[in-house]
Amino acid sequence: MIRQIELANQSSIYLLTQKHELISSTPGAKPLPYSIMEELKSDSGFLNYRLNGQDVMVSYTTSEQVGWYYISVMPLEVYLKRMKEMEHFAFILLLLFLFAGSVAAYRIAYKNYSPIKKIVETISAGTSKPHQLAMNELDYIMEMVKVSWNEEKDIKNKLAQQLPLFRSNYLYRLMHGYFKPPEQMKQSLEFMDIHFSHPHFVVILVQVGSMSRFTPDQSEKQWALARFIIGNLAVDSVFDIHTVHTVDLEKDRLALIVNLAEDQLDHRTCRIKSFVSKLHDMLENRFKLETSFAVSRIHQGQQQVGEAYLEAAAALEYKLVNEQQSIFYFHSIRHEKLQYHYPVETELQLMNCIRSGDTEQVVLLLTGLFEMNFRNESLAPELGRCLFFSLSGTLLRILNSDTPVLREFAEGEINPVRLLLSCKTTDEMFAKTKELYVLVTESFKLERRDHSVQLLEQIQTHIDANFADPNMSLICYPNICRLRHNTFRSFSKR
Repeated sequence: MIRQIELANQSSIYLLTQKHELISSTPGAKPLPYSIMEELKSDSGFLNYRLNGQDVMVSYTTSEQVGWYYISVMPLEVYLKRMKEMEHFAFILLLLFLFAGSVAAYRIAYKNYSPIKKIVETISAGTSKPHQLAMNELDYIMEMVKVSWNEEKDIKNKLAQQLPLFRSNYLYRLMHGYFKPPEQMKQSLEFMDIHFSHPHFVVILVQVGSMSRFTPDQSEKQWALARFIIGNLAVDSVFDIHTVHTVDLEKDRLALIVNLAEDQLDHRTCRIKSFVSKLHDMLENRFKLETSFAVSRIHQGQQQVGEAYLEAAAALEYKLVNEQQSIFYFHSIRHEKLQYHYPVETELQLMNCIRSGDTEQVVLLLTGLFEMNFRNESLAPELGRCLFFSLSGTLLRILNSDTPVLREFAEGEINPVRLLLSCKTTDEMFAKTKELYVLVTESFKLERRDHSVQLLEQIQTHIDANFADPNMSLICYPNICRLRHNTFRSFSKR
């Protein structure tokens, strides 16, 4: 058995007693050094030893029955040969795994990197550039994401700045008849922060008459400040259950779209009157702003906002004929007859008086027309405008028929229609109309005076040239000068 062990492991086997006396050994085994025997202190174990210039592995064990030592001395190379083979095998296996892992890692990395590369190429094709130099693609993407966030933030800030303009533009179009069902406009209304929570609407027009007490500066900045004050006061003064949206219409005019909450109809009307009166008093007493208000009737549905705006505009027109009143309600307007007093006979009298240069008679006829239409009768504002435009038409017809006067009148760069459109009250329109008529009448008077002077000079020249002619007489002079006898008689008295 020992022989087989020796051949299998290429080792030497020793059998020792407890006193380290050699009992047996394999043939050819070299004597066992005493130093090895001194290391046999336990029942079994392993020792690394250098024997005769060769590293060996000494393994021993003890018999439980007789206490003998069984010692095996094996060259270290033989002892580690199997281990080295396993080590080589493990190393080769490790290399294979590393290679396979590298290939798999490359494929996975390439697969995951391809989308990143495409993203980087797509981003690089754009105009935006990162603020900082990126070290790799992920840093580059992160920087571009920051750039996109900043640009989105800037766009949102710009949209927030332009939002009042978008809101005002939409409300302006809504007042002029533009309407779409709320279901189609839901997203747009939410974006513009417009909420119509209730079905009833009232449109209130606010006209700023004068800012002389508010500020002596009449610049656009001050007008914008006045509109801003009115709009904010309207929003703050309205009852909590109602909502108000303001729309700038002109430099001196803005509209308030009031969305009324559900309530009794009479109660809503009283609240609107209270709101308008409170706002008017606050603007006049605290801010020294002279304003006029025009209030429409209560309408149901967003599609009726345009109708409400027309009613408010019609109510505000009555400021033209009633300058002292400041608040106008459409439901309180009296619907007068659609006619005004300007007969053809009066127009002919005006035309004849203008051509004859009779300024006093022209002023007297104009004053009579004004008193008859605006003092004795209550004329609708739109008919009042028609009356003054008819008077302007009469004036233009006269000017078109007399070229020299029209030329002198045009040199003054006076436009009758434009002057009347700029007037805010009937008294102002009457004053402008009277001024224009007087100006044209004086022009005709001056032209007639110049013509008379020319005729007189012509007669004097003819008399000076022919006074010695015995055939000349007072009867012949009118025929020579192509004048009527009465006209010549008036010149002969001069």
